[in-house]
Amino acid sequence: GATQLAGELRQQGGVRTRVSALYGRPRASRLARTPPLETLNLPPAESRVFPFLPGVTPDFTQHIAMRWASGAMPFSGASEASLSGWCQHRTAATDPATALLGLLDAWPCPALSLLTAPAPASSVTWHVTFVHLPERVDPERWWGYTSRVTSLADGFAHMASQLSDDGGRVVALSEQVVAVYG
Repeated sequence: GATQLAGELRQQGGVRTRVSALYGRPRASRLARTPPLETLNLPPAESRVFPFLPGVTPDFTQHIAMRWASGAMPFSGASEASLSGWCQHRTAATDPATALLGLLDAWPCPALSLLTAPAPASSVTWHVTFVHLPERVDPERWWGYTSRVTSLADGFAHMASQLSDDGGRVVALSEQVVAVYG
């Protein structure tokens, strides 16, 4: 009923990336619990446009429209490390899982809002669970994103995020450890 896969990408004699995946078919169960939806304060039309900034934001984010609904912008010296917003692909996506991974990965780590000047950050670990995988990802559809830092110490931030469809159903959960150099 379930398949686990693992792989490594090696370069110059060392492991550069490890990937593991678990694929399971839905099964009958008496247990069911929907993750609580973290609400977004503003609809997409009223949220602030988060621009693509060449050389600052990752190159792939130019293909994703993002609207900032709450939380401070990166490098603004904020006191809270959380954010929410809306996102959508600018072009049609072929594979729903890949499309949703792109939307989850487009947002900056909320810990960057605590800094007062630009500094690099890099993912150390990333775990994504697809709660409800849609059959397709329509480029006209907005997806809600919320993220908060749950732990921050010694240059590492642990963040918990969720992606929801425009009807409010959680479609993916994400946990990530990010090294913050600042």
